[in-house]
Order: sequence, then C-alpha cells, then structure tokens
Amino acid sequence: QETTGKATHTLSVEEIIQKAYRETDASMSQNGKGRHSGTTAISVFQFGKSNEKEKNPFNPNVLYIANVGDSTIILINSLTGDVLYRNKPHKPHLPEESKRIKEMGGEVIEPPWFNPQATSRVLKKRSGIEGDINDLEPGVGLALAMSRSIGDLFLGEVAGVIPDPTVDVLDISEYQQQVRTNDSSNGKNHDNGSFLFVVLATDGLLDFVPAEEVAMALSHTISNKSNSATNTASSYIELTKTCEKLIQKASNLWKIETNNYRDDITMAVHPVFME
Repeated sequence: QETTGKATHTLSVEEIIQKAYRETDASMSQNGKGRHSGTTAISVFQFGKSNEKEKNPFNPNVLYIANVGDSTIILINSLTGDVLYRNKPHKPHLPEESKRIKEMGGEVIEPPWFNPQATSRVLKKRSGIEGDINDLEPGVGLALAMSRSIGDLFLGEVAGVIPDPTVDVLDISEYQQQVRTNDSSNGKNHDNGSFLFVVLATDGLLDFVPAEEVAMALSHTISNKSNSATNTASSYIELTKTCEKLIQKASNLWKIETNNYRDDITMAVHPVFME
C-alpha cells in the first residue's frame, strides 16, 4: 500500500514493479552516481505455486516482464525452439519515445543509412545543428542508444531519458495451450508441465546473434538433456556451455564489425513453471 496524505492506495503488481525501478534510479542520484552513466534493466517476476498449507492469492500462471532500455526478454517453447514472445526495447526513434524526448529538450539522431549495425541515439539538443550520428557538437558528449535508463541522470534532465519501465503481463496458460496444440499436431509428447523458458539478454548478444538462433540453440540443448533429467548437474553444465558459445559468437562478430570494440554481452536462462 502507498499513502498520500490521508488517502491509501493499494498498489497493483505492475505499479510495485514500476515504483521499484524509479526508486532504484532515484537512489543513484542520492548516492551521487549515475549522472553521466547508466544501465539498461530487465526483470521477470512470477509468483510461487500454492502449497497444502497456504493458497497463493496471486495467479502463478502470470509473468510480469519489465524493461527499461534496450535489453530483451524472449519466451521460448523448449521443444521446438519457437519464440513465442519478445519485448519491445526502448529506442529513441520510436514515435512515442521520440515525442517525449523532443518535448523535454532532447534530440534524436538517426543512424547513417550505410551502417545497418548502428542505432538511433538521444542527446541534449544541439545549437540548431542537424546531421547524422557522426556530427556531434564538441562538448555535448556521447549520445545514448536507448531512450530509457536507470541512471544517465543528466540526459534525464535535459533530453527526456526516463527510468519508467514498460511492464508486460503475460498469461502463460495461453502460451502453454498454444504449445500443447502445436506440438500435439506434430506428434510431440509432453513428460511434464514445463515447456516454456525465458532468456534475458543485453543487446550486445542480440545485435549480432538473432533471437531465433539463440532460442533454437538453447532448446536443442534442453531437448537433448530431457531424457536424462535426473542428472541435473550435467544439464546445467551443457546449458552453460551453450550460453558461452553464443556469447563468444557475438563477441567475435562485434570485434570483426567494430574494429575490436564490443558491447556488454550478458544473458540468463530460466524455466517458466506452470501450476
């Protein structure tokens, strides 16, 4: 609950998540950090299952997916490798983001047409100068490749960069039904109630390795280990190896395309449980 004056408001799960992101951003300001640096942030929240002693008042078949910035969450069918859901990163050129940025004094720079790996960026509005991403006014500083961020407080003040997350609420029972219907038609059999998993990844991975390739590689590893599920340690080791290979591939491609520079490459994999 949140109290304002004499009024008390019961926060929804989405509001609690949004509040947590904003408070994290505010704490950076209070600690004197994050004025000219910041981070993308993503999270997945699922309530635990009910047990014999206590009934869970919240629906455990719901995923709350929150995002600030340009990281990505994908929901995957572990048997087929199909990508069932992918969140929408916050990029400066998107109409709803560009509108806010310009209204709050910022400027959006579009990437050069000849560089398909480049991305739109936001910065403090320059002195009437128009140009491409390489035409930065001295003293303005680097342009940010995302329109929302935890930190980057200076661009929050002058260019409309905000810490507010987008929160998607997914009813995974609907996705589960899709999986069962599609796989039954393909003659696949289900041994347990978990056929979905999520991947959380920074753009350092997905800028060079397509989400579909990531999904297929991980689902292939999971499928190969499903017949030996009792050997949990072995399954984790093989899944870790697959993640390391994907990260290494992205790293190599970054170095080839950007003259030995590479962005942060982070990924996490977690199963989605059904009640």
